[in-house]
Amino acid sequence: LILFVYSVCGVQLYGTVAFKGGVNDQANFRSVGNAMLLLLRFATGEGWNGFMHDLLVPREDCEDDSNHVRDKPWCLNDRDYPDCQEVNGCAAGSSAYAYFYSFTAIV
Repeated sequence: LILFVYSVCGVQLYGTVAFKGGVNDQANFRSVGNAMLLLLRFATGEGWNGFMHDLLVPREDCEDDSNHVRDKPWCLNDRDYPDCQEVNGCAAGSSAYAYFYSFTAIV
């Protein structure tokens, strides 16, 4: 239950952060499934702090306040193009510290 709650919160908070460093197509919060697998990895203590710091790295040419259209899917892989919306959100704010430290303390 804790993994599910933190997964949903992670998708809401960090789902639009652009890929950079450890935030990539396999380790991200773009779907609840990806988030649950990522948090399962972090529950073992594997690399959660590096991922947290990669979320905090500023992105270039990012959309600070990106509004996503509900009718268009996100461009998650090559099959989604051309009828999809690019996800290029900026870095996570200081909420990443609270999110990751509380997850690590609880789990």
